[in-house]
Amino acid sequence: MTLTTLGDRAQQFLTMRQNTRIRDALTTRATELSTGRVADVTAHLNGDTTALRDLDRRIALLVPQRAGAEATGRTLEAMQAHLGRVADEVSALGTTLVQGVLSANPAALAGAGAAGRDAFDAIVGTLGGRVAGQALFSGSAVDRSPLAPAAEMRADIRLAVAGSTDAAGIAAAVANWFDAPGGGFETVAYLGETGTTTTRRIGAGIDIDIAVRADDPALRAALRGAAMASLADDPTLALSDDERARLVTLARDATLGAQAPLVDLRARIGKSEERVERGVATMAAQATALAIARNGMDAADPFETAAALQEMQTRLETHYAVTARLSGLNLASYLR
Repeated sequence: MTLTTLGDRAQQFLTMRQNTRIRDALTTRATELSTGRVADVTAHLNGDTTALRDLDRRIALLVPQRAGAEATGRTLEAMQAHLGRVADEVSALGTTLVQGVLSANPAALAGAGAAGRDAFDAIVGTLGGRVAGQALFSGSAVDRSPLAPAAEMRADIRLAVAGSTDAAGIAAAVANWFDAPGGGFETVAYLGETGTTTTRRIGAGIDIDIAVRADDPALRAALRGAAMASLADDPTLALSDDERARLVTLARDATLGAQAPLVDLRARIGKSEERVERGVATMAAQATALAIARNGMDAADPFETAAALQEMQTRLETHYAVTARLSGLNLASYLR
């Protein structure tokens, strides 16, 4: 029979290795107990990590989808806010024009003209709003403003009505400038994209069409009423007070008539906002469910981990005790 013995140095290294192994196991169990996660997921799942990888993939796919949906929601929210300001301008202008028609004195008519000009400029500025550097009402051409500068537009409108001598002619010329195919609005004013609408995917099977642009008929109607009113105090037209009053009346009717289409336009945006909110909520619920399932696959059982930790602690203490006893055993001490 062969007897294998270890020298003192080898015995020391063996003891150190056992000590390190036990301490590493103790540290692993302590980490698992504090984090609630197993250290070796592959071993915990008996080598089959297919389901875990599938959950990780689905969670990773949800992250950009949810971010895109939330970005679309912010865009729609900003569009809604800007359209609200346009509606406020139109409403305020309508009130001023009603008062101007009732008063029908030169000062009131001049005030109506100034209010129309201010409202026109404010609406144009509002429709040029941006979110994250992208234009809101330019369609897919998000890199540029949807409308030409307000002063440039009003100058072209004045050229279009230059030959008119009465309120009816001026109103017709303004309407033609805004609404006629190939008219001033399409050739001078609108600078955005006129092609297909912008579509954004919100989760699986949910597409949102962002179809509101600055050339929408409702927004043209708002601008048309304001532009018409702004001409009431234009000195180049040389209108009589009666014709100016008629022009303010026509502008009033156009402005009041533009309010309902704006409400419909905002309702369209509101429906899209609702769909986006539902999509985001659905994705949030999916993410929560997937995270719960994912956490369950690598979760460490607290009772088993605590028991294993206690076992490792006992083994380490025993190892220390045995090492201490062995270190005191030598021939010289025994012979004494």
